[in-house]
Amino acid sequence: MNNSSITLDRFWIKPSGVPKLPYLVPKNGGGSLKNILPEKVAQDKKKLRDFMEDVKKNGTAVHLTKEQISQLSEKFDPEDMTYEDYHAFVDQLCDWGVLRREDIQYVSVSPLVEGLIPLDFAEPTVMFTTEKNDHYFDSHFSSSGGNVLDWTRYMATFESLNPDTGSFERGRSSILFGKLRGVLEMMR
Repeated sequence: MNNSSITLDRFWIKPSGVPKLPYLVPKNGGGSLKNILPEKVAQDKKKLRDFMEDVKKNGTAVHLTKEQISQLSEKFDPEDMTYEDYHAFVDQLCDWGVLRREDIQYVSVSPLVEGLIPLDFAEPTVMFTTEKNDHYFDSHFSSSGGNVLDWTRYMATFESLNPDTGSFERGRSSILFGKLRGVLEMMR
């Protein structure tokens, strides 16, 4: 994993809290980041709406040729990948149009640091699955232990409450993990 650090501008935030339990509070007062960044909220919601409309229009099925599947099978083992392998695998799928580059952040591929999740106000904060988690998987690649096939199978099962319909549905991350799972199963 890359060790990266950034320095936060001291005018953005002020540390507060009790000793040993610090937390950050926006300097301009209370409120959430959603209140501070309304343009970002609107932009994220539009991107999610566009993504879901594309899924409704085009579906989630993955179409690869036998040659493409063979190429992937020669390069990658679905049950034994390093983070670099996984990143290269996802990059190849982007090159072939299976995934869009702007969506790879939702399948644990970060251009900065493995496991870093970008701030996205349209993503649900609570997701659930009824699947048993014997492997203790979470949304970070490192929890896969290299077994990307089982990890994507698990991650594709999550649902969240859609406030517009009032029903539980697969969201962007689980749809994308489902596409990955589909390709990995084709490779077996």
